[in-house]
Amino acid sequence: RSGGDDTLYKLAEYIEEAGDDLAEVTKRAKEANSATTGDFILEYWINGILSSPATHMVNVTSNAMVATWSIPERMLGAAYSKLFRSEKGVEIQEAVGQVFGLMQGTRDGLRMFVKTMKTGEPSDPAMKLEARKYRAITAQNMGINTEGYLSKGVDLLGDTLRLPGRFLGAEDEFFKAIGYRMELNALAYRKAASEGLEGEALGKRIVDIIENPTEEIHLASSDVARVQTFTNPLGDSGQKIQQLANSHPALKLVLPFVRTPVNIVKFVGVRSPLAPFAKSFRADIAAGGARRDMALSKMSLGSLVMGVGVTMSSDGTITGGGPKNKAQRDALRRQGWQPYSMKVGDKYYSFNRTDPIGMFLGLSADLTEVMKYAEDDQDSLDLATAATISMAKNLTSRTYLRGLSDVMNVLSDPDRYAERFFQRQAASFTPMTSLVANIEREFDPTMRATYSLMDEIKARTPGLSDSLPPRRNLYGEPIVLQGGLGIDFISPIYSSTRKFDFVDNEIVENEVNVTMPRRSIGTGNFSIELNADEYDRYVVLAGKELKMPYTNLKTGKTKDLNLHKYLQGMMASDMYQDASEGPDGGRAMLITTIVNAFRDGARATLFDENEALAAEWQYQKQLKVEAKTGQPLEELLQGY
Repeated sequence: RSGGDDTLYKLAEYIEEAGDDLAEVTKRAKEANSATTGDFILEYWINGILSSPATHMVNVTSNAMVATWSIPERMLGAAYSKLFRSEKGVEIQEAVGQVFGLMQGTRDGLRMFVKTMKTGEPSDPAMKLEARKYRAITAQNMGINTEGYLSKGVDLLGDTLRLPGRFLGAEDEFFKAIGYRMELNALAYRKAASEGLEGEALGKRIVDIIENPTEEIHLASSDVARVQTFTNPLGDSGQKIQQLANSHPALKLVLPFVRTPVNIVKFVGVRSPLAPFAKSFRADIAAGGARRDMALSKMSLGSLVMGVGVTMSSDGTITGGGPKNKAQRDALRRQGWQPYSMKVGDKYYSFNRTDPIGMFLGLSADLTEVMKYAEDDQDSLDLATAATISMAKNLTSRTYLRGLSDVMNVLSDPDRYAERFFQRQAASFTPMTSLVANIEREFDPTMRATYSLMDEIKARTPGLSDSLPPRRNLYGEPIVLQGGLGIDFISPIYSSTRKFDFVDNEIVENEVNVTMPRRSIGTGNFSIELNADEYDRYVVLAGKELKMPYTNLKTGKTKDLNLHKYLQGMMASDMYQDASEGPDGGRAMLITTIVNAFRDGARATLFDENEALAAEWQYQKQLKVEAKTGQPLEELLQGY
């Protein structure tokens, strides 16, 4: 369960050194497997991030989709066997056996689910939950006398904290039973058919194989069950990464899961046009027969789905990560756009957490968008380069790789990302952090602005989040989440409603780099950092409340308009329509100039409303003048 050869070698050494002294072997093994403080912390933290009901819905949905996917994959494999006239190839009736196994395995799966929930011990040690030590928080590991109420209380606390991991293991046991039965039925038919049996004799032989499978069929069915739940063993490189993460608690905080993400990428890889680059694919092709036919089936079906994804992305039915420019992405979001989503009517539904299908669609959409948003001097961007970029974009968007992605950002720009990264990491240690955050979102769907560790904790805590100012968009409006598909509390599929906005559409079309105002007023050494409330007021003024006179040149009428209305009026004018397009054109310059003018006005209004802030601004100006001239400001003003 710990994984790797090191554990086996150590145990072998204990046995060799102890000779016939079994008690010494047991003692040494228990010492080697004893939990440390780091194990206690990691067990608490990992189960906390797994505590969201949406996470378990993701696991159930993903496993169910893969089990269903295997049926048409088998049918296509049978078609290849017919085409190549393969000996001992894939039979079309194997798919029928899979359907029957799906129903039969459900009964077995429910039994395994209940057993795992009762005991906390899955039948298969290969699990999604990857811990340095399993069952770390126990009275025995903490050195507490195992007799008495204190030890029982500690054990109860540990069992409670491990509930998310126990559910995850039970869910996988359920789908492993289904996957095992599906593959067992399929292989039983293939073997019976290969023996030349027909009719009643064939049926009896199939039943006999299912009830008494050969070791080869049993192991092959077990392997498929693991593949379908993404718990199959990793290769040499993957195991080294896994062991490295398990051996260093700090790395475990960045890479809590290795096996599942790697297996998902492998699953998609051998079912994509990139499959020929995989060693396993080439080995299957070289083996011929059923292995070759199934390898071609996997690549063909996956590539077909990706091809459909490219078509859907081209007509706007599905979205990828969006433009590289954050200002453009924000303008799209204000119109209801979502990354990695499917558009149905006027609604967007995210598929980013529905791997592996979500990864197929996401890669297709990213590939299309990378080609679309390529700069003019990159028009010759080749397909291989675009595929690499789209793969990188897609992987960094996955929740299970967010820790690694955040660390890469910190290393690339520590001044910008480090503080927020450590704040989020510290806040993730709140009890049952994901579950509590889900509950908070249910009661308060408004996104909250956070600038400190305490703010991060408040934003995740029901009853405290509303004490923080809301996150706002360019026009000063609060950003409110619209909920998910089905029951919002457990849904991993977020939704939003499309609402076309001419102003934001122009910002996107002209690639205007209009971002949110900075939290500081001024530049360089001459600037003031705004606190949360001051910044919130500044954004509201600049985006919504401040109004400026706008004269319609066609009618000659003048009205006081806020930022959005002002931009709308200006964009309808002949001056704007005649201006050049693009990020360096006249239209972009007009938009930027107006936004800056509103922010200057908002700053002046903020100073009028806040005397302390105005005094600080004047003081900073005085310091700047004195630093430049070397004389106090009062002396410079004498005589004027």
